Amino acid sequence: MTHQDRSLISQPPTLIEDQNGFNDSTTVPSTSTTNDIHDCIRSSEESPLPHHTTPSVTNALNHSLQHTMNLQHFHQQLQILQPYVWNYLMENEKEKQKLRNEIDAIRTQNDKRFGNDLKSLLQETLQLLSQKLNQHSQEEMKQRSEDSKQMEDLFTQLQQQLETTESIRSKLLEKKTQELLESGNHQLESVTNIIDTSFDQHNTECRSAHSSWENEIKSLEKNVDALNTSNLEILHQVLNNQQWAGLFDEVLKCKKKDMELRDELLNELKDRHVQEKELWALQNDNLHQYAQELENVIEQLRGQVQQQDETIQSLQEAFEDLEQEQFCVTESHARQVAELTQQYEFEMKEMEMRSALEKRQIQDQQLENSLALKTFIGQQEVEITKLRKEIAMLNREKESLSQHCDNIETELQEQIIHLESQVLELDQHNHELTYTHEQELESTRVLLQNQYSQQIEELQNEISKKNESLELLETELQILRERENEYQQEQNHLLQELHLMKQLYEDQTKELEFYKRAHLSHLKNKREVGHTNKEEEEQDGENVGSSISITSYIPSHKFCQSSTSPRNRNHSSPSTSPSNPNKLKFLAPSRNGLFM
Repeated sequence: MTHQDRSLISQPPTLIEDQNGFNDSTTVPSTSTTNDIHDCIRSSEESPLPHHTTPSVTNALNHSLQHTMNLQHFHQQLQILQPYVWNYLMENEKEKQKLRNEIDAIRTQNDKRFGNDLKSLLQETLQLLSQKLNQHSQEEMKQRSEDSKQMEDLFTQLQQQLETTESIRSKLLEKKTQELLESGNHQLESVTNIIDTSFDQHNTECRSAHSSWENEIKSLEKNVDALNTSNLEILHQVLNNQQWAGLFDEVLKCKKKDMELRDELLNELKDRHVQEKELWALQNDNLHQYAQELENVIEQLRGQVQQQDETIQSLQEAFEDLEQEQFCVTESHARQVAELTQQYEFEMKEMEMRSALEKRQIQDQQLENSLALKTFIGQQEVEITKLRKEIAMLNREKESLSQHCDNIETELQEQIIHLESQVLELDQHNHELTYTHEQELESTRVLLQNQYSQQIEELQNEISKKNESLELLETELQILRERENEYQQEQNHLLQELHLMKQLYEDQTKELEFYKRAHLSHLKNKREVGHTNKEEEEQDGENVGSSISITSYIPSHKFCQSSTSPRNRNHSSPSTSPSNPNKLKFLAPSRNGLFM
């Protein structure tokens, strides 16, 4: 420990008074994502003592608890952790002082630049916030894409290794050894599911952070009091050493529980290993049974081939019967067509003989008969075309069935030969496969465990960095809330002054109209009498001008006089202020058209 660290331990943290009137020495920290700190927070929530942890303190706790788990070193751990806590508090106070100085400088600059343009200031600050949030989200998206690419590269490497090992083997063994590889795939899926859950948790935390930022920007006025009270509670919690000791005890208990859970998991893994060995033995027995079943299947296939030969013969006989029926149908249709043509010719001759006697009746009958005959002939032609199509379809079906039967015979013969060869090869290579597969599974397990442990450590480091960036953004949000409250107070005060100025302007316009009417009535009375002179009119005009003083209104608010301290302002109305003794004054228009 250096001399500065000892001086920091001996001195308590200095409290800085905020401009709002309360003491503050710490900011609201963000929650960490490690499992150890989650367990610590849950156990401390159940306890009646108040609790709070910051990222630097939690990192120190994890570091000390990983190296020492004995209760004898508890006091040494407290002595090691105290400088971390005091250093964190002092750094936080220095940062707050810098931020307050920056806020004062920004206020003075904005008062000089913009004056009353509060909307432009708010828009610029909101744009800066939105830009920062967009940059932060883009960085997170890039990191996620890089992580996903790394995971895909790892999976491709594993697949390539598996493909190289499987290329050495034959294609026949791949089909029959899928059941053996499924157990390894299930274990890989379990590991990938663990990593996916960690990624999902990180994604949900980031999304919730973004949504909370948006909600805080909309509800800045409502959350200021809650944050002030939380900061005061945090001060009391940090200064109580007894509460820290209680938290350390609870963390140690949680660590012991974690060790017990790990031992239980190891026992379960051992039991699973024994069960897997039993499954390998059962799978070997199942393969022998499968070979016997294949022989039975081959005999069944031979019987099916004989049945198919019989069905083919029956189909050929049925096709011959169909050909005979089609020949008879075509002959009958040809006879019907010849008879119909003869009848049509005979009827046409009769119609010509009767045409001379009854022309009108015959013309009507000819039209009706011609239409009926055309429809009848069209129907017969359609039926003939349908029959021809059916005959062509039947011929095609005959050819396709004959080809299909030949293909079935060849395929069955090939399958029988192929299955016999597979049975012989499986009997020879079963013992070799079991031994090689066990060795490969053990090697892949060791590799995957090492790789995933490294990736998890990297992800935890990245998450801690992101939490620090979130804390900085929260401090900026608090600063903006304070600025918004000040600007709203200024707006309210300016609105009150504008309202008073409008009332004065209305009163003065009414008085001017009254004096004008009185002056006009006075002039009319003089004209009626006839004793009006130019000198008297000039004197009257001078009297009226002296009675009405056209002056400009000077506001009492210091902000309108370009002051730099927006808090200490006089809220006196223009009617009661000592700088405005005359109540009836006319407001002269300015260059912008407003009455000042």
